[in-house]
Amino acid sequence: MTSKNIQSIVCILVLACAIRSGTAEFIVSPPESETQEGNGALTTSPFNYTGGPCRYFMLYNPDAFSIQGPILIRGVRFRPNGAQASAFSHSFTNVEIWMSTTTTAISSISNQFNSNVGADQTLVRSGPLTIASDNITTTNGTKAFDVSIPFASDYYYDPSKGNLTLDIRVFSPGGTGFIDGHWKGSSPALRDLFADGSATASFGSGGPGGAVTQFDVVADADGDGLLDPWEEEGGGLDVNNDGIVDLDLYALGARPDHKDLFVEVDAMTGRTPSDEALDMVVAAFANAPVANPDGNEGIVLHVQIDETDIPLAPWTEMLDQNSDGTSDWPEGFDDTKAERFGTPAQRQDPNTAAIISAKKLAYRYCIFSDTIAGTNASGIAEIIGNDFVVSLGGWATPGGTVEQQAGTFMHELGHTLGLRHGGGDNQNYKPNYHSVMNYTFQTPKNWSRDWAPVFSSEILPSINELFIDESTGLGGDSTVYTEIGPPPSVVVPMAGPIDVNRDADATGFEFDVDINHVRATDPPSPFQVHDGFDDWASITLRFTNAEDFLDGVHLSAVDLLEMTHEDHVASNQATLLCDPCDLNCDSNINGLDIMAFIDLILDDVSPPCSYCAGDLQADGAVTEADVTQFTACLIE
Repeated sequence: MTSKNIQSIVCILVLACAIRSGTAEFIVSPPESETQEGNGALTTSPFNYTGGPCRYFMLYNPDAFSIQGPILIRGVRFRPNGAQASAFSHSFTNVEIWMSTTTTAISSISNQFNSNVGADQTLVRSGPLTIASDNITTTNGTKAFDVSIPFASDYYYDPSKGNLTLDIRVFSPGGTGFIDGHWKGSSPALRDLFADGSATASFGSGGPGGAVTQFDVVADADGDGLLDPWEEEGGGLDVNNDGIVDLDLYALGARPDHKDLFVEVDAMTGRTPSDEALDMVVAAFANAPVANPDGNEGIVLHVQIDETDIPLAPWTEMLDQNSDGTSDWPEGFDDTKAERFGTPAQRQDPNTAAIISAKKLAYRYCIFSDTIAGTNASGIAEIIGNDFVVSLGGWATPGGTVEQQAGTFMHELGHTLGLRHGGGDNQNYKPNYHSVMNYTFQTPKNWSRDWAPVFSSEILPSINELFIDESTGLGGDSTVYTEIGPPPSVVVPMAGPIDVNRDADATGFEFDVDINHVRATDPPSPFQVHDGFDDWASITLRFTNAEDFLDGVHLSAVDLLEMTHEDHVASNQATLLCDPCDLNCDSNINGLDIMAFIDLILDDVSPPCSYCAGDLQADGAVTEADVTQFTACLIE
């Protein structure tokens, strides 16, 4: 067994202990069946007691759960039907249980099993299974939920993402026993499908209802990937289940009803990020349009600056994560994390093993390094993960300016939250995507106005490079400027008409324009459709289930070296195609423009040289509404 295999097993056991030390909750679906008998019995499913393999599938509507926010499902339980006469115990040589989140509606369930399965389908248990019941009647007259099936792998379910599926595949015959069921003719909260004869059957039949199910869960009410028992007062993470809290998140400011995000930052000597830079990112998260159970928007970003004395040195040695012959991740990162993760006090504590294990379940880890791979790349990160690097040592200001540190830290952190350079795709330099994930906005440029580190919060209209209507523009904010291609790139406002073909007329239709190809040194990317993207609505805070969660594994970061200083300099050199403040087109903003601006407002004369002159609101007219922004131009 390799060291990676051993580490994987240890991490899984630690996570399981941390989760199972939390307070258990039990949720019954449908809710009305929690204290009353269902109106039917499953005489064959879900385990086909009459003999032979079978497949039993259930689709649960979020309304079937009396919960708010995501839950971690640790197992399921069924109960005998009221007509069951005796206790029973049946063994099966092989049963697989799968779960997923799907967009398939209850009313649209297909009789083809796999058509109903979500993309995140997860095997939560497989192998031999014994189901047993003592057939005990409770005080409310129903049978006890004692047909218990614990999962080997917990499943994280967020009701806001869709419906829940439970797929039981029985590969061997069992025995007799009746499971309580409930059917409802209209507006059912759950539906089922059953197929006899094959555990992998393609088609089944069912109805509006199914087995009354009790789920063994731990809540994550705010959906931040930190379970409620970890964030509650008096709670915390106890990874070895010895009754000693190894990490008290509540004491660190976490709350179970408001999203929290924890990052530990270490730095090489001379590369420590400024407090001002990190405060900018903390503020961006605090102001995020993200809902919480406490009624307040935002995410609390907890950045712990720890050790800042890592010896200053370039990371030139790179690991080939996917064995394709290319360099993917700096070798020095893993060596440094093994030595430095956790504070010195945490590493020296007699309980250090448990403390560090607990911290790895809650904290992402960032190193502000010098340079990586012999380049001036600004960093590297996992896509949905816990590890990232900021490497601005080769930039004009070694270690980066305040704004460059802020933008790059948020950019790399964004990757660990699942964001890509085009938001949901890798199409970089999309002019309709205002986000630090886009190289255009990762750092401020000479032509930027009021730059701040931001994630996008709206989906702007798509751009089809095959057919662009100049008069429509990008549909964004008129005070924000963006870069468009083909090379040499030019800068345009994100609102109002844009002169795509640069003929001083923004009213035509242009065809086959590679609008996001802004660097002559980059390969062309013609005929693309650029979709807008809402970052804040799409981030993934939980990382413990990611493929890159384990130390030393960075598969999602393959070939992901980031924006270089050369890219930044090239963007600085882009020219403003149409400056609405420059009313006489002499490339200067001064008193001469004031007179031209007054003439436009009072006399409504045609702009002397530019289609956008004076139209700072980008609404197609020059009016008094443009005065405030024009004044700001003069002050700048």
